[in-house]
Amino acid sequence: MKINIKGTNLELTPAITQYIEEKIGSLDRYAENMEKDGDPALGHEIVEAFVEIGRTTKHHRQGDIYKAESI
Repeated sequence: MKINIKGTNLELTPAITQYIEEKIGSLDRYAENMEKDGDPALGHEIVEAFVEIGRTTKHHRQGDIYKAESI
Protein backbone atom coordinates (compact mmCIF):
# COMPACT_ATOMS: atom_id res chain seq x y z
CA MET A 1 0.00 0.00 0.00
CA LYS A 2 1.37 3.37 -1.00
CA ILE A 3 0.53 6.45 1.11
CA ASN A 4 0.88 9.92 -0.44
CA ILE A 5 0.80 12.77 2.10
CA LYS A 6 0.35 16.44 1.19
CA GLY A 7 0.63 19.33 3.65
CA THR A 8 -1.18 22.62 3.07
CA ASN A 9 -0.15 25.67 5.12
CA LEU A 10 1.54 23.24 7.49
CA GLU A 11 5.04 21.81 7.79
CA LEU A 12 5.03 18.02 7.57
CA THR A 13 7.17 16.97 10.50
CA PRO A 14 8.38 13.40 10.94
CA ALA A 15 5.95 13.02 13.86
CA ILE A 16 2.95 14.03 11.73
CA THR A 17 4.05 11.76 8.90
CA GLN A 18 4.53 8.83 11.28
CA TYR A 19 1.09 9.39 12.86
CA ILE A 20 -0.63 9.42 9.46
CA GLU A 21 1.24 6.32 8.30
CA GLU A 22 0.22 4.47 11.48
CA LYS A 23 -3.46 5.40 11.12
CA ILE A 24 -3.76 4.80 7.39
CA GLY A 25 -1.37 1.84 7.54
CA SER A 26 -3.88 -0.06 9.65
CA LEU A 27 -5.91 -0.42 6.44
CA ASP A 28 -3.04 -2.41 4.94
CA ARG A 29 -4.58 -5.73 5.95
CA TYR A 30 -7.53 -4.98 3.64
CA ALA A 31 -5.26 -3.76 0.86
CA GLU A 32 -3.28 -7.02 0.85
CA ASN A 33 -6.34 -8.94 -0.33
CA MET A 34 -6.93 -6.50 -3.19
CA GLU A 35 -3.27 -6.53 -4.24
CA LYS A 36 -3.23 -10.34 -4.42
CA ASP A 37 -6.09 -10.19 -6.92
CA GLY A 38 -4.28 -7.65 -9.11
CA ASP A 39 -1.95 -8.17 -12.05
CA PRO A 40 1.69 -8.32 -10.86
CA ALA A 41 2.88 -7.40 -14.36
CA LEU A 42 1.65 -3.83 -13.85
CA GLY A 43 4.72 -3.02 -11.79
CA HIS A 44 3.03 -0.80 -9.25
CA GLU A 45 0.93 -1.11 -6.18
CA ILE A 46 -2.79 -1.29 -6.76
CA VAL A 47 -3.86 0.36 -3.51
CA GLU A 48 -2.87 3.96 -2.85
CA ALA A 49 -4.03 6.40 -0.18
CA PHE A 50 -3.93 10.14 -0.76
CA VAL A 51 -3.99 12.16 2.46
CA GLU A 52 -4.08 15.94 2.67
CA ILE A 53 -3.59 17.59 6.02
CA GLY A 54 -3.57 21.32 6.43
CA ARG A 55 -4.19 24.39 8.45
CA THR A 56 -7.25 26.25 7.18
CA THR A 57 -6.26 29.60 8.68
CA LYS A 58 -3.02 31.21 9.73
CA HIS A 59 -4.29 33.76 12.21
CA HIS A 60 -6.88 31.91 14.33
CA ARG A 61 -5.72 29.97 17.37
CA GLN A 62 -8.98 28.33 18.48
CA GLY A 63 -11.75 26.33 16.88
CA ASP A 64 -11.63 24.40 13.63
CA ILE A 65 -8.26 25.42 12.22
CA TYR A 66 -7.04 22.04 10.93
CA LYS A 67 -8.44 19.71 8.31
CA ALA A 68 -7.59 16.20 7.15
CA GLU A 69 -8.92 14.56 4.01
CA SER A 70 -8.26 11.25 2.34
CA ILE A 71 -9.29 9.80 -0.97
